[in-house]
Amino acid sequence: MQHEVLFLSYDEPNADENYARLLQKRPGAMRLHGVPGMYRAYHAASLIAQSDFFFLVDGDCGIDEAFSFEQLDFSPEPGKVYVWQSRNPINNLIYGYGGVKLISKGAFASLDPIAIDPLSGCADKFSLVRQVAGATLFNTSPFRAWRAAFRECCQLRHTSRFRTDASDAAARLNAWMFGGTDKGFGGWARTGAVEGAQFAEANMESPRLLAQINDFNWLKKVFTEKHGETNA
Repeated sequence: MQHEVLFLSYDEPNADENYARLLQKRPGAMRLHGVPGMYRAYHAASLIAQSDFFFLVDGDCGIDEAFSFEQLDFSPEPGKVYVWQSRNPINNLIYGYGGVKLISKGAFASLDPIAIDPLSGCADKFSLVRQVAGATLFNTSPFRAWRAAFRECCQLRHTSRFRTDASDAAARLNAWMFGGTDKGFGGWARTGAVEGAQFAEANMESPRLLAQINDFNWLKKVFTEKHGETNA
């Protein structure tokens, strides 16, 4: 069965290139662009999709040539979210961060608008697919490298992702904080990682404050206050 593919972009400089690459593999893939806030973007995606299951591809995802949207070795279960692994270009981690998702429309009924991860309400329905679908090419500017690391490391510090245990989360956080400073904008990713973890530590008991990491306007304000507009 061929599932719909939806490309979700916001402000990624490489989004047009990544979308063109996606269209080569899946002509007719839809694109949703510029919806502010992760909860609103996910909700909008669920309204656009017509099929019970659809693939969701982030704007900074560079799809691998070898990846196929058709060759699934499992039958998707209603209410579940399947996440393919993705490569991190800075610290070389391979896990679910930024990975292609196959989402059941029914799973969106559990979205939490004030959660640190809007999909966390589906946490018991996540299934990690041990196959690399592409690379999460977030390091396109100082701000975007910082933003990606800040958001991810805030989540890693607060809770494990995709039901990994605490040791996995700690190892990934360590890689974000200390690896890849020689890569493009790697220093900014490290700074974002440290500051994101600190933000989580300071607001561990305040879900509404932590949920601000899904507001890109708020993240831009924090970055500008800390590091200046010229570095964006």
